[in-house]
Amino acid sequence: TRPILGSLSAENGSLLGGETLVISGWMLEDATAVHIGNAVITQFEEVQREYLVLITPPGEMPGTVSVTVTTSGGISNPLRFKYNSHVVNRISPRTSPLGGLGSAIISGAGFIDGATSVRVGTQNAQIISLTPTSIEIQIPSVQEPGMVSIYVTVGEDLAGLSNGFRYYGPNEFIFEAVTPGVG
Repeated sequence: TRPILGSLSAENGSLLGGETLVISGWMLEDATAVHIGNAVITQFEEVQREYLVLITPPGEMPGTVSVTVTTSGGISNPLRFKYNSHVVNRISPRTSPLGGLGSAIISGAGFIDGATSVRVGTQNAQIISLTPTSIEIQIPSVQEPGMVSIYVTVGEDLAGLSNGFRYYGPNEFIFEAVTPGVG
């Protein structure tokens, strides 16, 4: 009996690959290969009857590709996975007081002037400067402390850092780093 795929843990990912992807379905325990677009993956992080875990390969180009699983029973139904045109790697600094003091640099790749917007939590951020690999933003102010996600949109593609930034209140003190690291 051929395997049946139900869902992917993420419907899109970085064109650079290297992200964990969980494929859920049935009859996956003897998987021998996963096809993501033209890439063939034969080594998995974990394989169980109802799911398997792998690291995504790099994509050939931005866009949607098919994902299938091959077992001794045959080839599964396809699911869709989209390689994003850009990637967000990190933000520095990773914290700010509620008032949004200063600016921050978002590092990544594939940022395009005029077609890029940034959201910090639910707030749109003003872009100060932009290159293909970095975006400097004015950190927006918020009313409540806590973790928020950073989202960068290029065209129709959205990429970001889930809970990648923290706003802190007036009675909190945050260490970003200690220099020097010894002594």
